[in-house]
Amino acid sequence: MVMETFAGDFENKLASSKALWLTRNSRTVNLMARTGSVPVSLDVELGSNFKARVVLVDRDECRVYVRPLAARRHYEALEEILSEVDTNTCVKPAEITPGFVYLMKRNTSAGGSFRGIITKEERPKHYKVFDVDTGFMTSVRGEDVVELPPTLRNLPPLVLCLAVPSTVVDTRTPDRLQQDSIVVCKFDSERIVCVKGAYPPVLIAGIQVENSTNEASQVYTDHHIRRIFGRFCSLETINNVPESESEVEESRNNEFEKGEKMGSVGSPTSQFTFVPFTVSLPCQLVARVSRKIGFDFYAMRDTNLLVDLYEFIKRPTKRIEIPRLTTNGVSVACIARTARPTKKEARLYRALAKNFDPTRGTSMAYLIDYDQSVECDISSLFDITEQVSSTNNSELKTGKG
Repeated sequence: MVMETFAGDFENKLASSKALWLTRNSRTVNLMARTGSVPVSLDVELGSNFKARVVLVDRDECRVYVRPLAARRHYEALEEILSEVDTNTCVKPAEITPGFVYLMKRNTSAGGSFRGIITKEERPKHYKVFDVDTGFMTSVRGEDVVELPPTLRNLPPLVLCLAVPSTVVDTRTPDRLQQDSIVVCKFDSERIVCVKGAYPPVLIAGIQVENSTNEASQVYTDHHIRRIFGRFCSLETINNVPESESEVEESRNNEFEKGEKMGSVGSPTSQFTFVPFTVSLPCQLVARVSRKIGFDFYAMRDTNLLVDLYEFIKRPTKRIEIPRLTTNGVSVACIARTARPTKKEARLYRALAKNFDPTRGTSMAYLIDYDQSVECDISSLFDITEQVSSTNNSELKTGKG
């Protein structure tokens, strides 16, 4: 009876809050993951072929797990971090829930630690876990579940689960999908279909082995989807988030006017603001792309100016006080000692801190010169007023590319 109550409570939590979910907009389908206070996502363009590696084939369920080749750098960073992380120093969660991605402790002989989500409580403090980076399912004891260290919270989940016709994974088929095969996949640009109620999420996409002569990579029509998949599973469509070009442009302008993306927001308690970057047009300079924001729209940084700017940053000593981080909606200008995503070594960055998480003792730090957000311990956030005034100039620039 106790076990039934336990399982029932867990099922209720699973229904109300999941660690993995799907969204889409006019350009991409997004596999979202709640790795910390701010979700991360694996984004795949719609309507275009993309190459992927088959990580796992489930012939019984007619599903394959693929990792886009474009995510290779994320996977390399993941392997490097996992090889060095000391799981004995990781924080034990106050409560294990299905709403977060956790780090599962496992000996190297058993494959090593991995990032996973809890899909079922098999019995008290014993869970069925899905590896968000390989697609494997396994059982884990509650004592082996720990919170993700900050360095692992910025990496997106690295596998997509695709439903496929049985003939595609049939061992008698010459062009069958096999583990480590390189495949070509494609999502319909208009309609994204997934298996209803499946968790982790299961998508339907055109897929074929690279250089195969068949036509499997063509996007399935509604008729094909109903005929091939409708017989053994219920389907649903992922609704598009309205996003016209004018709405996108207006949203970008609003973000920049609010100043947070441009680093011009300061905390009322700190009385410090970053000065927005200004330039007279036309202007020619050497810049590096930090990330692609949207079609023909990029965040860039002036590398030469950054070198000069960071020479003025001295070693900080005064840490940010917790009360300054607890005001909702306020970003605190600071110096953060952290590592950028995919980078190994921590260094000092100008940042805006917000979204303080008292249970983890962490805060999100938006690195204003790199247009990247990382989650870091509050002990790594320092008062920026110690620095000379030269560090006040904001470096981030966005524009047409």
